Amino acid sequence: MNSRHKLELTAIYITAAMLVVSVISLGAKTVFAYQAHEHGEEEKYPALYVYVEDIEEVTAPNQKTVYFTFDDGPSRNTEKILDVLLEENVKATFFVCAQCADSVDVPAIMRRILREGHEIGLHTYMHDYQKLYRSLDDYLEDLNQINDYIIEATGYQPNILRFPGGSGTANASPALKKQIISEITRRGYKYYDWDIDSGDSTKHVNSVEYLFNRIIKGTKDRQRVIILMHDSPGPVTTPDAVRLAIPALREQGYTFDKLTAAVK
Repeated sequence: MNSRHKLELTAIYITAAMLVVSVISLGAKTVFAYQAHEHGEEEKYPALYVYVEDIEEVTAPNQKTVYFTFDDGPSRNTEKILDVLLEENVKATFFVCAQCADSVDVPAIMRRILREGHEIGLHTYMHDYQKLYRSLDDYLEDLNQINDYIIEATGYQPNILRFPGGSGTANASPALKKQIISEITRRGYKYYDWDIDSGDSTKHVNSVEYLFNRIIKGTKDRQRVIILMHDSPGPVTTPDAVRLAIPALREQGYTFDKLTAAVK
């Protein structure tokens, strides 16, 4: 083989190697983009693809853990809850909306949530069940709105979400719920429901003691507990209920953590 042929082969090998590296560097996002193309969705909601590199699911089988989760904020209530969590050194998860943007600086509160070590998840943009659950496309349009809003405000892209009303919501047909769950899972998201409803989202405001008792009763003998609470403006007793519940749960041997895509 002469020198010219050797040089040509070397150039071919280098080019091939560079192509392999390029493909690998694209990772799962390339796969997601291909899947979107296959479904004819690459031009609609392209930001709704997430990838957690080499994620390993984690559990703490010997450690009792409580996950406080707050839906429907941020609002002024969120700031009070954050004050309590900061005082108690507890991390939590906030499934956020934009519905209070006319009354508070929602982007600033979201930045505080992240700055203080909590997790942000997608919930809904304006929490309009009637519009949200008309179709898969309506759901994705709303999800895309809140995703863009969070990214623009914080630079952070969530990879977890909670469906308004939960995955078993009566606001959507069984067929639509199945379709939505399949689609958001395909796009790389993990969704969370809850184990205990604190009871803070009723039409009338329940007392601190009522919320506290529901939390303590519901956590009894459970290893891992996801608690549903709300940080919208209405449930004004929620911050004090959280303040009361944290030491009581610690006495039961619980620690506290935030939800992530790695939590089983």
